[in-house]
Amino acid sequence: MRPLYFFLTFILIHTISTAQVANLVFIGSVSVNDGRNYPYKLYVTDSEDIVTGYSVTDILGADETKTYIRGKIDRKSKQLTFKETHIQQTKSKIPVGDFCFIHARLKTGSMQGATTLKGNFTGYKPDGKTECGKGKIILVCAQDALARLMKIAEKEGMARPGDTTESALPSMDADNDVPESSVRKIEPGETIILKCPDKDVTVEIWDAKTLDGDRVTLFSGENKLLSGYMITNEHKRLQVQMGDEKSVRLRLVADTEGSLPVNTARIKIASRDKSYYIDASTIIGKDVNIILERK
Repeated sequence: MRPLYFFLTFILIHTISTAQVANLVFIGSVSVNDGRNYPYKLYVTDSEDIVTGYSVTDILGADETKTYIRGKIDRKSKQLTFKETHIQQTKSKIPVGDFCFIHARLKTGSMQGATTLKGNFTGYKPDGKTECGKGKIILVCAQDALARLMKIAEKEGMARPGDTTESALPSMDADNDVPESSVRKIEPGETIILKCPDKDVTVEIWDAKTLDGDRVTLFSGENKLLSGYMITNEHKRLQVQMGDEKSVRLRLVADTEGSLPVNTARIKIASRDKSYYIDASTIIGKDVNIILERK
């Protein structure tokens, strides 16, 4: 029997009790009754009790798949019902007819200060009638989890007087604290041109925001400088040889958007006495292009 791949969504408790429009993120898992478990990341928009969005399953895996969803919120019972509608894109080699789409009802709760959604689901084939699995869903608000982790990190980073700890020392990488006013913003899909008089250019790339598993591929012309590289707060340094070329195109591709929406890459480009800091945040399908010009 082929493995089942389930696609689900969920929504913040805050929007279940209000009528505001919100774009939300949850992380969690699906447990199938036969013992299998699958991790998920979901993006959801809630507008006037109607829920739309998409989920990503098998993140970074060979079967990574993005699926659209639609559902409703019952604010009195604080429940969300939804079903997957169709696949937007997938890396899986499994025929679309063998996928199993979730129809579920989830109820809000709380666990260690984080909002949760729990409930049961029934999986259906694309015809919407043929059952293909049952199980449970447990989801946690990504924003709540990150806020809790930040509080823990801040608490652990407070050294007592006279202590010398790694967390109490200043950052060894001042570039992580570059003022936002000094950073050039490129919108996803856009191109920026920079003057770089040297034949050799240094390129550094890192994640200047929340570390959530963003992966990128970086091209210099047709050559791959990085492939599926997970960016962190540590700078990855590369040398770009311009040679006698009048210009070189750098192209940044978002392979994944991590557990939070948007791939938040930061790039530093240094040539002779010039240094550029670029917010190259992008999304899947909309590459960022940086043209380095010698003159």
